[in-house]
Amino acid sequence: MKVDTVTGTSKTITGLTAGTAYKFKVQAKDSIGQTSDFSDEITSTTVVDNAPSKPAGLAGTPSTTSVALSWTASTDEDPIAGYDVYKDGVKVDTVTGTSKTVTGLTPETLYKFKVQAKDAIGQTSDFSEEIEVTTTKVDTSTIKYGYDLAGSSQLKNLTKGTVPLSGGIDADLALATGDYTADLTLNKTKARLSVLGLIPITADIDFAQTDKTRGKLAGGVLTATAKFKIKIPKAYLFGVLPVVGSTKCETKSASIASLKSTGAFFDPLQGGNLKGTYGISDLAGCGWLNNVISPLTKGGGNTIDINLTPKAPAAT
Repeated sequence: MKVDTVTGTSKTITGLTAGTAYKFKVQAKDSIGQTSDFSDEITSTTVVDNAPSKPAGLAGTPSTTSVALSWTASTDEDPIAGYDVYKDGVKVDTVTGTSKTVTGLTPETLYKFKVQAKDAIGQTSDFSEEIEVTTTKVDTSTIKYGYDLAGSSQLKNLTKGTVPLSGGIDADLALATGDYTADLTLNKTKARLSVLGLIPITADIDFAQTDKTRGKLAGGVLTATAKFKIKIPKAYLFGVLPVVGSTKCETKSASIASLKSTGAFFDPLQGGNLKGTYGISDLAGCGWLNNVISPLTKGGGNTIDINLTPKAPAAT
């Protein structure tokens, strides 16, 4: 059966069946239509194109929420185009290499995995041997750290509004996540302030924690969120004239201080420096000073600059 006419001396016959014998012959013709005798007939058998070999050696290394899979590469006459990765019978990804980390899993849960190779012309291998992998449990262990604290706070709206700070912080750090909760203790302090740059006020100040301090240690950076009310039980004009004398004098709402470690790396064994800002709400319970002092102290942009020095290593 004639399949084509060509002007050159070669032709590729396509669309054949793999592993099948075919007979071929050619005949020339000139410009006036005369034809030659047929060439000698040849028999040629097409090559069998096998599917890729199945991936071998599938193994999985679990964590709490992921499994790292690896396997041995498949072989084939055609290039391997990729591998389909299956979790519990459902394809989750196609990769070109011989590894895949499956994420978003549930701790302490059994999963089944298998992979299948495919070549450049779409043929697929048999599935690899299926493996079962159980994710690990969440590490709930913690370590305790205790620090002495020293530093200062600058009140943005007051000239000479520096408040000395001292105290301590005791934290429980989760080893698996870097999250921590802490008890923050700020000692009662005394500040010499200046209102409008003219009126000196000496005030007793108490930063009272209203909630646990919480934060995270990740990538060598320590972040913290502290919540406290500011109490002013006593205040004196010119250092002698009492203007506040009530334990009820305090901010209406808790201040929220957002702090972050400075420097390239915060080492919890060495401590370090933290800086941050917070806002101050209106005062209440301060008598006639509620409306006098509040406009001068209310607002954001107040700064904290503290240094943490380890008390001593604590047992886990």
